[in-house]
This record gives sequence, C-alpha cells and structure tokens, in this order.
Amino acid sequence: MAGTSCMYVWEKDGVTLGMESNPRIRLDRNGSLHISQTWSGDIGTYTCRVISAGGNDSRSAHLRVRQLPHAPEHPVATLSTAERRAINLTWAKPFDGNSPLIRYVLEMSENNAPWTVLLASVDPKATSVTVKGLVPARSYQFRLCAVNDVGKGQFSKDTERVSLPEEPPTAPPQNVIASGRTNQSIMIQWQPPAESHQNGILKGYIIRYCLAGLPVGYQFKNITDADVNNLLLEDLIIWTNYEIEVAAYNSAGLGVYSSKVTEWTLQGVPTVPPGNVHAEATNSTTIRFTWNAPSPQFINGINQGYKVHVASPQPRGGPEIL
Repeated sequence: MAGTSCMYVWEKDGVTLGMESNPRIRLDRNGSLHISQTWSGDIGTYTCRVISAGGNDSRSAHLRVRQLPHAPEHPVATLSTAERRAINLTWAKPFDGNSPLIRYVLEMSENNAPWTVLLASVDPKATSVTVKGLVPARSYQFRLCAVNDVGKGQFSKDTERVSLPEEPPTAPPQNVIASGRTNQSIMIQWQPPAESHQNGILKGYIIRYCLAGLPVGYQFKNITDADVNNLLLEDLIIWTNYEIEVAAYNSAGLGVYSSKVTEWTLQGVPTVPPGNVHAEATNSTTIRFTWNAPSPQFINGINQGYKVHVASPQPRGGPEIL
C-alpha cells in the first residue's frame, strides 16, 4: 500500500466516533485510536474501517474498562430473630468494575458515634452477614463498600438505624459499703453498675437485707430514683450483724445483686438487769454479792462489766458505787 492514501474511520457500537467533539479521543496519522481518562461509558465494541483506493478492510475489538467497584445496593439491617444481641445485614452485589471483587469493608456507627471499621474483610461472595455481640438498648447503623484490585469503591447508603431491646442489668452496683450509724440503723452506699452493663436506662435499686448467718427471710427496700445511691436502713435490732445486697433495675427487669456486705448496728444499753441477785455477809465488814448475767441477746453489745450500788440503811452518807 505504499504511496496509497488511506482514510481511517472509527466506530463504537456501530456509531462513528466524533473526534472533534471529545477531547479525550485522539486519532494518530497511522490510524491508532487513543482514549484518555477512560471510564465505564467507554466500554463497547470498537471497529476501525480502512478505506483506500486499493480496497477496504475493518477490524473490531471489545474494550473493557477496569475501574473501582460501585457501591453495594439496597443495604438492610434487621434484628436477628435467632440470636440475642445480633443484627442481620443484607445487600445486593454491585457492579464489580470489570475486575473481580476481593472483599467488602463493613463499617458501623453505635449511638450516632463516628463510623468505625467493624469487619475489614467480608467474603466477596457474601450478600449477608450477622453482626453479634452488640449491646442492649443501643442503636446501630451500617454501611459497606466493595474492593477490587483497582481499589476501594464508594460506600453504600447508610442502613436505617436499628435499636436493640433493653435487658436487665448484667452487672451489680459497684463499691457497695455499709456502716453502722446508730444502735438501730445502718447506712448503705453504692455506685451504679458499669455503663456497658446497664443494658438500658436505670430506674432504681432494690436493697435486700437480713440477719447474718441465720435462716431468716430477706427484707426489701425499693429506691425508685436511679440518681439516689445511698439508703439508711432503720428500725433494726440493736447490736446485730446484718447481710446487705444491692441490685439495679431498668424497664426490662432486675439485675444482678452485689456481693454481700455485713455490718453491725451500734451497741445499746442492756435492756434487762442481772438476775438472781444475792448478798451474803462473810464477816463484820464484808458482804459478798452474786448474780446471773443477763442473756446475751439483751446485753445489746459487748459486756464491759457491772456496777454495784450499795446503800447503807443508816443515814451516814449516800449510796456507794463499787
């Protein structure tokens, strides 16, 4: 064909390409076609037609453009009916950018917090995943993107926010302490359970207490204000050891009781006198006194000793305390 002039005509999908109207397309003198900044709109079958005095010819080739994958479509998050504290997430597979997907990246927002990567490598064949180990009474939102060998595509639309139902608190109140205040009262103090174990909005506390070491039933006090973290137990028995426990509750129910703390009410005065008191003169200047100690339950404390009041029958002075 030396010395013969040729004309090159390029077509895409049977339509002649307009070189002048598209600055991304350039035709060299040897008939080569150059396309810069390719995108998905350039995909198609390209045909080069050569027209010359010596004859005409044509050749065709299909152009595929490798690009970032599109965003996954129709992401939907729903509460799992098979597992507690779990959310099912489904989506439709996106266009892969003419390059096989390598993985998905799943991000999560908890209670409107910033997005964080939850799963960095979800199977590219998957169109669903179950997110487990979530916290009751918190809300969750998800989004995901696809990755191929070109890179990471755009994220999908955010799912609707899904809230997990409340559950009873799974940890007891913290730092429970008790101190005797009077001979018939004990002050009990505590702090709320750790926030991650409250599982909902706290409504209050239940305090249960009983005599320590005895087979007796509990008595209960209900604190209906979650901001209150102390209670004075009153009308208790003088100088008696009590076992005390505290539990928090929310709308879903009562949580875990704290470990038992024990505390005594303070001592009180004995409520009965010594019994069977006898006096015996042992000589002209000595009298011997004997008695039976009161029952321990009426001493109301630790017995420190006795005081003996002696009064002379003759007016030689007041009573003498021994």
